[in-house]
Amino acid sequence: MKHAGIICILVLCFSTVLSAGCTIQHDNPTGPGAGSTVAVTILQTVSPPGGAETTVIIRIKDNSFDSPIITIHPGATVVWVNEDPVAHRVTYTGEGDTRFDSQSIQPGTAFSNTFMEAGRYDYADSTHSNMRGAIIVA
Repeated sequence: MKHAGIICILVLCFSTVLSAGCTIQHDNPTGPGAGSTVAVTILQTVSPPGGAETTVIIRIKDNSFDSPIITIHPGATVVWVNEDPVAHRVTYTGEGDTRFDSQSIQPGTAFSNTFMEAGRYDYADSTHSNMRGAIIVA
């Protein structure tokens, strides 16, 4: 089932999902790695022709956002990746209705949101109030 692993990786590479997992179970009862499970995680920034990024990663590390204020184009996706040993929660703090809320982002996991409308989207970690940021969609 080596082809299943290659196909899985190719599908993940061509998707616009920033963080995706794929588990492959080898069905062949003989040979090296028989019965083992392999987890594959791909993190990347995807740029379409013309250079505009469609996916941007914000790492959560040392109780801070590595890029607290970023500017993106409408239709871009932002992915917050929790690299801390504790859970975080990314919540929209601007005026009006709640635009996004990650709930609990456990260590080693991620939350993504696609921004379709121009504007400023202020956010904070609602469990660590000193962690703040903004997404500017222009």
